[in-house]
Amino acid sequence: MARYICAVLKNKEKKWRDSSAEWNRKIRQWTIWQSRQKDRERLAERQSRQKKDADAAETTPASDYSWESSFNPNDPSPQFSFAGGSARYSKEELEDDIKDLRRRTSLEDWAFEALERGIGVHHSGMNRNYRSVVER
Repeated sequence: MARYICAVLKNKEKKWRDSSAEWNRKIRQWTIWQSRQKDRERLAERQSRQKKDADAAETTPASDYSWESSFNPNDPSPQFSFAGGSARYSKEELEDDIKDLRRRTSLEDWAFEALERGIGVHHSGMNRNYRSVVER
């Protein structure tokens, strides 16, 4: 059942991404932002080398914390996923747990893809470490 739900979500997401003007616009914005990343890094390095006085520190722009900095086009789109929304279990923690599970278990890929979309199988026949991640 979990494998089927995950496959349906992935197929619907692919169709949406292929035809969505919103998704294409977002990808274009992210690509432009990414192409300017080296410029931002050089600017930050230059600014860190300069001696800053009290007035200059106030006018220095803050680090770039835009949506583009955390965007990954390979992540499931929120409308095609049940994951997220939990303040107690972050996306980064889930990613770390999945990486750990991949190293320590021989589960099939669909089980990990399902976890990334917020779909978990809690069954006594499943690997104990996997069930532990599902419970979190």
